[in-house]
Amino acid sequence: MKLRHKLFLILLFMALLPTLCITAVSYYRYEKTSQQQMKEYSANLFSKAVQQANASLAELENATNLFASYSSGDYSLTRNLRPFADIGKIPDDLTVYKTQQNIRYLCQNIINAYDFIYGIYIFTPSGVKFTYENTQNDRLNYGYTPEDSTWYERTMENSGQLYISEIGSHEDIFQGGTDSFYISKSLYDIYASENLGVLLINCDPAIFDLSSLNTIPDVTSITIANTEYKQLVYSTLSLKKEGGPSFQDIEKNAAYKAELSPASLTLYTSVDYTKLYREFNTTGILLLSISVVFIFIGIVLALYFSRTVTKPIEHLSRKMSRQSGTHLSSSTLYLDRTDEIGVLYNEYNSMIEQLDDAIKTNYQNKLISLDAQMKSLEARINSHFLFNTLEAINSIASIEGSEQIMTMAMSLGNMFRYAIKTQSELVTLQEEIDHVMDYISIQSIRFSHRFRFCLHIPDSMRHLKVLKLILQPIVENSFSHGLKNCQFGHQIYIYGFLKDTYFLIYVVDDGKGMTPRQLSELNSSLMEEPEFKELGHRTNQSIGLKNINTRIELYYGKGYGLTAQSKPDKGTLMQIKLPLLDKPIPPQENA
Repeated sequence: MKLRHKLFLILLFMALLPTLCITAVSYYRYEKTSQQQMKEYSANLFSKAVQQANASLAELENATNLFASYSSGDYSLTRNLRPFADIGKIPDDLTVYKTQQNIRYLCQNIINAYDFIYGIYIFTPSGVKFTYENTQNDRLNYGYTPEDSTWYERTMENSGQLYISEIGSHEDIFQGGTDSFYISKSLYDIYASENLGVLLINCDPAIFDLSSLNTIPDVTSITIANTEYKQLVYSTLSLKKEGGPSFQDIEKNAAYKAELSPASLTLYTSVDYTKLYREFNTTGILLLSISVVFIFIGIVLALYFSRTVTKPIEHLSRKMSRQSGTHLSSSTLYLDRTDEIGVLYNEYNSMIEQLDDAIKTNYQNKLISLDAQMKSLEARINSHFLFNTLEAINSIASIEGSEQIMTMAMSLGNMFRYAIKTQSELVTLQEEIDHVMDYISIQSIRFSHRFRFCLHIPDSMRHLKVLKLILQPIVENSFSHGLKNCQFGHQIYIYGFLKDTYFLIYVVDDGKGMTPRQLSELNSSLMEEPEFKELGHRTNQSIGLKNINTRIELYYGKGYGLTAQSKPDKGTLMQIKLPLLDKPIPPQENA
């Protein structure tokens, strides 16, 4: 793992650990406090809801009791209903009319006292019903008879106890579709012990409205249910909505419950903790947001400090790992720092300068020695005598009409002239190719054109600078060893390939090749360090492959030179790798 990554992880851990601990503790305390506050709120809400519900039920009970027990002369309810107590026996019209007027008076007094009443209805055993309605919208359905209704059966079963319906439109009983609830009660003559009928009072549901107590209706709900019939009478939740709460859901999720009066009614308070957390989550989100911001700041600071501390070290590390060749480069960054980083860079630059001077001195001495050896070789040849002799041979061949002798003399002269040229150690690749072509001309005549030579060098490479006399000796080596006793059909190829920072030249023959042992010995010889003798001294390998490889390594540095590949009876491939010192010339398109 890199130093920067290690330092980043350490700084990040130091920044995140306290932040995460403080966030966890704060959020845990906040959550516990919220739950405690919600429990207190729910308990307080439940207590107030029970009080208000009991007060509403007491008011309903008072209304029915007042109606049933009202007695004032002709307006006594019991006295007026006795003529209608016989089943199926209807009194005369006058009696019905008088009773209707007396009960109307009684109902008007009751409605004036209790403004939540929409209408009052009395169903007698004789089949006569008496109605008084306080609204034009919620009238009793025409011809309605209650005997087959569920509420009527339950009212009769209650034996004088109050029955309360759920809140709804009750379109089977009333017109208009307005939401309401009704209460019903059996009417008895306590003196004659007989049933006088059933009292039905249609009421405004506002009397049961407990929503004003619930300040967070999305979280808490209040429901009044008839446990005897498992029927929801009232709820702050929507009972009309499809898939709304059922009695089982309310009972299962209730946080608090209490029996009301009458005992068949129970009040439930439920708390939706999922919504509670969303309601109280603003502070929690703010707390988490602050923690995320601090974590982000911690990450940024950890990145910044780890990068600031390790960047100079990484730069110096890359600089040192890329040092290669004969020239070492120093660094100009961070030299103005006075801390340990600045000291490290200054000491590094001082060391590089000393090493660079030593390498330059060593290479210059080697090049001087090499140049002296080349000049010593050139001095051994009397150029004027050689050229004059070749010119004489060329003239005689021209007079005698011997074209082959003339070609050989001219090619040989060109080769010697090229070999002793001393203007520069570097020549163009095209000059090396011309030198090879002169050699091939001589060999073609010598071997009666029994071999084939192919040249595949791109035009864009022919201007590139190379060391002199590195290509022709390799071709000569192919003739001397690979194509010994040159037979018909032998071939020699020269290929050139251009890369990004270097170029390759391949010399390939299809001669007898080398055994694995011979190939291993040759490559080992090429990998040996160059050896220098005294000035003018030459080894037996002076014009061989080892000498070419040594000159290339001394001039260009390690990584460049010759590499051999060969298989017995298949041929040999010699690769020359040279640095790209000049930009290649792009190929010209034909007009």
